[in-house]
Amino acid sequence: KTSKKGTATVTAVKSKKATVKVAATIKVKGVTYKVTAIGANAFKNCKKLSKLTLKAKVSVKKGAFKGCKKTIKVTAASKKAKKAQLKKLKKSGYKKFK
Repeated sequence: KTSKKGTATVTAVKSKKATVKVAATIKVKGVTYKVTAIGANAFKNCKKLSKLTLKAKVSVKKGAFKGCKKTIKVTAASKKAKKAQLKKLKKSGYKKFK
């Protein structure tokens, strides 16, 4: 989902893969948007998800990982960024992140 402010939110990932990368930016119809959030239910029922790479700092809505089953290994730009993102991810209600 994109906004007039030049930002984007991850809203519905339909991947059956174990590894997912959230890009720092996306391009839609020639316009570049900065990814700033993971929305509610964005990764709903992604039961195979076990690795998540975050290329930018994002906010995370409650229920974003509803229905996930596995422990999800998070990768970020630095140890400090990973620690901050893990804190935000766990506030989504899903606790199995490392």
